[in-house]
Amino acid sequence: MHRSSSDLETENRDLRARLEAAEEMLRAIRSDEVDALVIEQGGAERVRTLGGADEAYRTFVEVMCQGAATVATDGSILYCNPHFAQLLGRPVDRIIGSSVFELVAAEDEGGFRALLWEGISASCAGRPFALRRQDGSAISTIITATPLCVGGTSCVLIVLTDLTEREARISAEAANRAKDRFLAALSHELRTPLTPVVMVVSALEIDARLPADVRDDLAMVRRNVELETRLIDDLLDLSRVISGKLRLRAEPISAKALIENVLDMVSSDVNQKSLKLRCQWDASKDCVEGDSARLQQVVWNVIKNAVKFSAERGEIAVRMWNRDDTTLGLEIRDQGIGIDAAMLSSIFNAFEQVETSAARGAGGLGLGLTIAKAIVEMHGGNIRADSDGPGKGATVTITLPLSTAAVSVPLSLTTPGDTPAGPDRKFRILLVEDHQETATILKKLLERSGHRVAIAHTVGSALRSAAAEQFDLVISDIGLPDGTGHDLMKQIRNTSRIPGVALTGYGMEDDLNRSREFGFAEHVVKPVNIAHLQSVMDRVVAHQSSNRHETVSSLAADKTLSFPAPD
Repeated sequence: MHRSSSDLETENRDLRARLEAAEEMLRAIRSDEVDALVIEQGGAERVRTLGGADEAYRTFVEVMCQGAATVATDGSILYCNPHFAQLLGRPVDRIIGSSVFELVAAEDEGGFRALLWEGISASCAGRPFALRRQDGSAISTIITATPLCVGGTSCVLIVLTDLTEREARISAEAANRAKDRFLAALSHELRTPLTPVVMVVSALEIDARLPADVRDDLAMVRRNVELETRLIDDLLDLSRVISGKLRLRAEPISAKALIENVLDMVSSDVNQKSLKLRCQWDASKDCVEGDSARLQQVVWNVIKNAVKFSAERGEIAVRMWNRDDTTLGLEIRDQGIGIDAAMLSSIFNAFEQVETSAARGAGGLGLGLTIAKAIVEMHGGNIRADSDGPGKGATVTITLPLSTAAVSVPLSLTTPGDTPAGPDRKFRILLVEDHQETATILKKLLERSGHRVAIAHTVGSALRSAAAEQFDLVISDIGLPDGTGHDLMKQIRNTSRIPGVALTGYGMEDDLNRSREFGFAEHVVKPVNIAHLQSVMDRVVAHQSSNRHETVSSLAADKTLSFPAPD
């Protein structure tokens, strides 16, 4: 068809305009004046972003820990940062240019469209959406939307936060709390029936009217009950180590005095196996900064193992020396069953034991050295084991940093079996205990010592007794049929100044803290013998009478926590 000159002129003007526009666009691109291009593709517009637009902002978005993407009003993804692509399990170049709706779970598409529509004109707070990864799996996210203008085109900046990791963390924390509650309940249920056994056996063991062989049998029963208690303690301590809840109370300590105290504690076991104990004190400096109860626990575990795995009439050597001016060394060497070289690297792992019939026959859960290693390392020290092989004994070496402070007070650590007797004082005691056997035996033993004891089995009956009579002291279990010992102590402290001792099978860190919060003067973990309980009662009543405040202290051997006397 023949075109007129006017048609050609119009076409030429249009062509020149397009060329000029193209040249202007190229000039603008070269001079970094353009952030993005809008391109028609198959009847739809696609926007492509260009580099150099705002490098500082782009750098921030590129490295941020959340996923970020720029989305056009039709859902086209103009840009995404690496974390966005990583969360969705797709390459960046496969995401840019695609539709964001392809990434949203079908059930959330309507809500996501509403978010984009609102995000064109105003910022939208985070809303939950499920997105689909390339492998088909879903991830839970919170997505915010913010208006954004790219090259004069309205877009939306979406920022997504992955909830999958957070939900997993919350779930793990909940499981950890459930585990702690289970261990606390298990500890309580295991300890409670041991309490009357320990009390009766400890009292009979020192009864001179009984034949010597009977008292020896009673001592054997007591030792095995104490072993059972130690296994429970190890489980709880391992839980504290794993959860990071093991706490240290630092003070200057004489390491020599601490070791000698442990040697006294194990002397009966040493004598029973006719072992020779040789000590060598080569350290001119022995003051370390640490938690005396926990360090005693470490030394007790190591020496107890040396005794346990030694044959009768063997020898155990204990040596303490200064490696240099800043380090204290302690070596415990035995002539026992030894350790295979392949096992040396794993004996500090939880539940690992030397695989021999002698080791299996010795019992235990294989937790003592795991806990010892954690405690030593928390003190900035090191512990290692060496052995020339099976049947050739073993050596455990502990190093600790020396302290420049002076030991201000003599070390005084006690165990339930060697608690010194307190003053001969007689108290009026309100005993709150729902375990019938424990209540009966404890009342009998306390009354045998001259105390007056009233028993209550519930919070309600205890409150009625406290209102009707005057008492010097309340000794209460924590788990009671109609409430807790915490409830009881809180109500008693609201109306009187009667001090309280928590006597319970609950021994987790949270249990100790709660006893303090609710006004108990001390927290004693079952089982306990009557001599130790007497010393606790003397201390609590004396502090109450003098209105004296003492610092928090904990003795790992007797599992007692003392608190400042409540106002």
